[in-house]
Amino acid sequence: MGWSSVGSREAYKFHALNSDARVKEANADSPEPGLVRISILSKENGGVVSHDLLEKVTAYMLREDVRMLTDTVEVVLCGLIEVNVKAKIILMNSTPPEILNTIRSSFILAFSKIAGLGVSISRSWIISNLFVNGVKDVELQSPMADVLVTEIVSVRSWEYWS
Repeated sequence: MGWSSVGSREAYKFHALNSDARVKEANADSPEPGLVRISILSKENGGVVSHDLLEKVTAYMLREDVRMLTDTVEVVLCGLIEVNVKAKIILMNSTPPEILNTIRSSFILAFSKIAGLGVSISRSWIISNLFVNGVKDVELQSPMADVLVTEIVSVRSWEYWS
């Protein structure tokens, strides 16, 4: 409702996001004429879409008041790439080692806020989020290069540092 063209990319994203509260992000693309592919990312399970959520979003997207008559709509799980963040964090002599727990928590929160469909992660972003007051140096061991993703893929983080 309120959309002038039901079949637009933004309209499909709007409807996918409103189909269920568990949908964190959605993207619509057309890999071939007449086919609309809706990729979804879940708010739960580290982004992994459950079978129940996939079915619910699919049923919603196939409703006559959502799907454009000439479109074949396919709802798919987005791709997930796990980013193994491994870093050696060197603290200043006066910095208590307990700060590593704070750095880890802050990093996980920052990562979860930016991670989404089509959001690439650069090494410089990782280092800047680990390099806080009291840190002397950050030696990023992994990933070895920026992690570049397409609009139907999201990153997930597994982190380890010493």
